[in-house]
Amino acid sequence: MTGKKHLLVFALLILAAMWLTGCSGSNNTPEDTPPNSPSVNEPTLTGAELVEASCVRCHTLDRLTSQPRDDAAWHQLAERMLDKSPDLLTSAEYELVVAYLLEQDQ
Repeated sequence: MTGKKHLLVFALLILAAMWLTGCSGSNNTPEDTPPNSPSVNEPTLTGAELVEASCVRCHTLDRLTSQPRDDAAWHQLAERMLDKSPDLLTSAEYELVVAYLLEQDQ
């Protein structure tokens, strides 16, 4: 019985440590952000990485580039995808994705 009590106490200590660690998150304000760090609104991924992280979840790159599209067609297609998943990309990421897809299409 004492083995079970020790195990229970140990498990409770682990849970308490995890809870305390999780609650001690950073509360950085914009003033605390270093000047060279990316802004919250700036994408941190390239167009290729964004396509891999977002578009290729549902489509292969071959399917995306199977038919030539101009600037307007890529924007229209990307907007249609964003209508289906509005939280998929920020506006800056959207522009990077479209620019990357245009590059691949040439």
